[in-house]
Amino acid sequence: PYYGGPAYYDVAPRVYVQPAPTYAVPAEPAADHGYIRVLVPDPNAQVLFDGNPTKQTGTSRLFHTPRLEIGSSYSYRIRASWTENGEPVIQERVVSVTPGQTAVASFLPNSEALPSPK
Repeated sequence: PYYGGPAYYDVAPRVYVQPAPTYAVPAEPAADHGYIRVLVPDPNAQVLFDGNPTKQTGTSRLFHTPRLEIGSSYSYRIRASWTENGEPVIQERVVSVTPGQTAVASFLPNSEALPSPK
């Protein structure tokens, strides 16, 4: 038997495994509420709803509306701003959402005419 040489197994290996990100999957919108998904190219973009700043970060953000009257359609003016190639970019979208539905406001390149999913 061989007993000489360094003890390779005296120390546990130093391995770091980054935990997988977890994502909350929202339930279907309640019949009297809606969701608005905002897609932005910069995870640090500032997003405002009707002039009110939001706190979420990331490139895909999901917002829950307040209670909506069933049978009506509501519009939200969404403004996103970020820096691209050292220059400020500010864009606006107006999205319509109805109770029980999810609307999409995309600020990604070539998405100005992206329809909301039904």
